[in-house]
Formats: sequence, C-alpha cells, structure tokens
Amino acid sequence: MPSLSRLSPSTVALAFVALILAACASAAPASSGPTSSPTVTGRPSATASAGGLSAAGLCASFTEALATAALGGPVSAPQSGDVLPRPSGVYCHYNAATGRANTEAQLNAMDAAGFAKLASTIGTSEAVSGVGEKAFKRDTSITGDVGVTLAAWAGGRGVTVTIFNPAGQSAQMLDAAKAIAQAALAP
Repeated sequence: MPSLSRLSPSTVALAFVALILAACASAAPASSGPTSSPTVTGRPSATASAGGLSAAGLCASFTEALATAALGGPVSAPQSGDVLPRPSGVYCHYNAATGRANTEAQLNAMDAAGFAKLASTIGTSEAVSGVGEKAFKRDTSITGDVGVTLAAWAGGRGVTVTIFNPAGQSAQMLDAAKAIAQAALAP
C-alpha cells in the first residue's frame, strides 16, 4: 500500500469524497452540519487554508446573501475550515436559521482530470452551462436528499456546491448553486 505522502492531493481528495459519500449513505438523511470534518467552526478564520486557498476567502465570496437565496430565508453564521485530510481544499457552510436546510461550498485546486473524477465520484453527471469552464449537476443534495449538487471547474480550481432544502424548488436551488459556484470560482 502506498504511503499517504506519496499520493497526489487530488487522489487524496477523491478518496475523502468517497468516504464522505459512504458515510452519508449510512447516516440519517438530514444533517444540519458541514458535510466534512471542520478544523474551524463558527466565524470564518483567516488562518484556515489549504493549497493556497483560504476558508475566509471562500466565505467572503460565498456570502450570506447567496446562502439566504439558496435556503430561502435567514441563515446562521457560516462555519468554515480545511476539508480533511489536508490538503483537500476549504469549505464554507451555512445552516438555515430555522429548520434543517443547509448549503455548503468546497473549493480545491485541481486539474481538469481531477475535476472529472470528482464530478463522477459525487454523481454529478448532467452538464450545466453558464458556470465555469465545465459544470455538472445532480438533482439531490450530496446526501441524496431534497436539494441540488453542482460541481464546477475553471482556471485550475474546482468547487462543489450542495444545497439541502426540503422546502426549496429545484430551479431556484440550481440557480442559487450556480451563483455560489460562480462567486467561488471568480478570480
């Protein structure tokens, strides 16, 4: 078995996503917390970073207004940090102020091949236009519940956006996910 230090960051990231999906398949359907293990909770931290990306920078792009549009109402303060195991990118996560709805973006440096593997691993197979250089979606949250999952790639960075919102409408959730992805991928 190869040493973890010899694996590429994209291979480690893909393995982590596979572990998340396996854990989600056996977990309760509606989680109100982040879809990955945070290293920082509460307000975004300027020190949380992975691969030159910062969680604070992601949350600055993935604003409260975008989260509110995704969830259809007020949201609590974002949670953010490194996606584990490092260096697998950074995340920014919002919970609805009331109810179980939540949304999260994960941003990572990756090449086009790594993005294609990620999109396939998380089951986003339907092409989407109008966001990034490549984008794919599926019509459920990352946990398979009511919502949408979008994977987009541009300029050597990939972002996954997931929205879980039992009260949401598919078209509005997709539009919100596209807006979040565009903001996260903006230079």
